[in-house]
Amino acid sequence: VLYGTLFQPIVILLFVYWAWNRFDLSLDAIVKYFASGFFICTGISIFYEMIVSAVATMIIFLISLLGTTGLIVAGTIDINDLLSNDDDYDVTNSNSKEHSVEAPVGYSITIALIAAFLNSFIVAAAVEEIGKYLCFWMVEHPDFENDKVLLSSASSALFETNVEENEKSADNSDYDVETTKLHLLSEHTHPAISQTVLAPTASLVSLGAATTIAMITTALGFACAENILYVFVYTPPGLNEEISTLVVRCLFPIHPLAAALQSLGVCRRDLERDGSTQLGRILFPAWLLHGSFDFALMAYSLIARILSPEDDVGEDSTAGRDGNAAEDADSSLFVVSCVMVIPVLGVVYYFKEAWEQRDRLERLDKEVRVAE
Repeated sequence: VLYGTLFQPIVILLFVYWAWNRFDLSLDAIVKYFASGFFICTGISIFYEMIVSAVATMIIFLISLLGTTGLIVAGTIDINDLLSNDDDYDVTNSNSKEHSVEAPVGYSITIALIAAFLNSFIVAAAVEEIGKYLCFWMVEHPDFENDKVLLSSASSALFETNVEENEKSADNSDYDVETTKLHLLSEHTHPAISQTVLAPTASLVSLGAATTIAMITTALGFACAENILYVFVYTPPGLNEEISTLVVRCLFPIHPLAAALQSLGVCRRDLERDGSTQLGRILFPAWLLHGSFDFALMAYSLIARILSPEDDVGEDSTAGRDGNAAEDADSSLFVVSCVMVIPVLGVVYYFKEAWEQRDRLERLDKEVRVAE
């Protein structure tokens, strides 16, 4: 099962990186970006999700308290009945059959939807998408350095070293610093400089592909660590349960898809030099996709819990549970099929924007070659 958690990143990188773009980004960069997502992004996300989750829980409690007060004022709930059963009564649960007063189903669903929205869009999507962006941004790799900058750095370092050596070896009265500097500037025999001068400058199209691969790799590192946590920590012990959780999570590659959407904004800002593309515009499509997907699943789970009747205790309870289980399985399959529309729409949107952006980058590459 542990090896199975690597299945998703290996398969995605096999196609996205090795089959199509392995010359745009080095394998060394792949390892570093994956490690950044696996170790750094996971730790950052868990820490800040705990803080944001505590705040979200307080907000939900306050909203529920205000809603309960409104029900009491409206006369929907009798305050005396509520106080007499305050040890067991849950106003958000419309299935509390043992109480004489029940919260309206609409009220319970409203509270559930608010809780699902805060947990999906704020606690999960916002924190994780910001974390993945920062973990991509903090990694510095030569694959993304400008070749002219590398040339300048290598030339400057060698130039200063030779000047210092000549200053130390020459007599100060006979040493002409300016003449020596001019002589050193005319020499280009050092292997490092020669190799850098001959190195080709990467095209904007290639840099765009490298940016996308790097951000997807960071997201895959985070997704791999998250899968390990869900399979071995949050899932009840058992081989079947662990495999089921792993398969379900591998079927929904939301993290790499959201990272690909982020890369569109990063390329627009850094390669196309679009000053209007700031951090919010970069993160918004990924945040919307990630939050919508999580919200659909969370909302269904909470609403199904509210609407499903409690199992009766009696001789016929087994048959009733079996029938409910079959209906729940059918409805769950239908909901999962509907939720799959969200990542499919995300894929369609990404490819549309990516092709248009590639055309723009190709035109910019042509303009640069004409100018040179």
